[in-house]
Amino acid sequence: MSVKTLWKESASMIVLAKNGTKNKTFNYDVLMFKRSKKTSLMPNHVVFPGGVKESLDESTNWIKHLNKIGIQEKCLKDLTLVHGQRPGIFTKTSPNSIEKEIALRITAIRETFEEVGLFLCRGKDSFSKERQYGVFKEDFDRKHWQQEVHNNPSKFLEMCEELNVFPDLWSLYEWSVWLTPASDKKRFQTAFFLVTLNEKPNLISEEHEVTEILWKSPTEYFERNAEVSLQPPQVYELSRLANLSEIEKVQKFASERNSKGSTLFLPVSHKCKNGSVRILPGDDCYPDDPNNCTEVVRVDENVDTFCSTAKRCHRIINSGSKESTAILNFEPFDGHLSPINVRNIVNKK
Repeated sequence: MSVKTLWKESASMIVLAKNGTKNKTFNYDVLMFKRSKKTSLMPNHVVFPGGVKESLDESTNWIKHLNKIGIQEKCLKDLTLVHGQRPGIFTKTSPNSIEKEIALRITAIRETFEEVGLFLCRGKDSFSKERQYGVFKEDFDRKHWQQEVHNNPSKFLEMCEELNVFPDLWSLYEWSVWLTPASDKKRFQTAFFLVTLNEKPNLISEEHEVTEILWKSPTEYFERNAEVSLQPPQVYELSRLANLSEIEKVQKFASERNSKGSTLFLPVSHKCKNGSVRILPGDDCYPDDPNNCTEVVRVDENVDTFCSTAKRCHRIINSGSKESTAILNFEPFDGHLSPINVRNIVNKK
């Protein structure tokens, strides 16, 4: 395996919470935050919370902890019953590790706690494997533990043991998997999970990574005055969510789709005269082996001309500004939502 094909595994969480506002198009907002300009990865970009998987996230010590608080291991079974596409990120690291569907959920919850202080967890008394709103805990020294976990991820299990709780894995729905293009220097294969909350939590920004916490509807992130810089996965996933204006419908859809699997989205980057285009699976221009596309493809045309030649189109288009648009003109994979052109919605306001 060449250096260009190596990547780190990570997990992100798409957090939706009821906004309690009756005069808005959407009855929920999506949690994102602006990364510090000092961070080595995507400085100043607006992202979903999440980060790199740590070895302890897949340790069998989590099973031991689960048993100690009175929850049987068989309760985890439903999280692993997926019948569709399984990207490599869900392959067990070793026979002695826990299933990756569980480990990556732990990663997403831990990283979200590290970055914004949101701790999704349940105790024995509140345990339920039924699909429902996520449960979060705030009545403990969050600031102290947030710093402890940030400095040493292994402290996350220690915190759960002290509080006698377990990460709320059962409220997270498998949503998608993205892999950074082979032409990028730093690469991550990331599992995205979605969770819905009945109310907005009180959040605490991690001082080194987070400069601003944002709660906006899917379309508000695309408004010109929002002044946010979104990466392709964020553009695509917000464009999917824009189909559903009620959090109850999002939760129902995510719950029903949860076991259908995820097609790996590995974009192939093209540079046109006036912008860029990222080609996604199923597109007429998508290569047989996208991992071999270790250089950005140069196209001697403008974006519109290049895109007009494809009958099957699955791509993210950027015409030389921050205003990216996700396009899919055929049936989406894995029973998922198609992204819609949010720019058209925003521009009509």
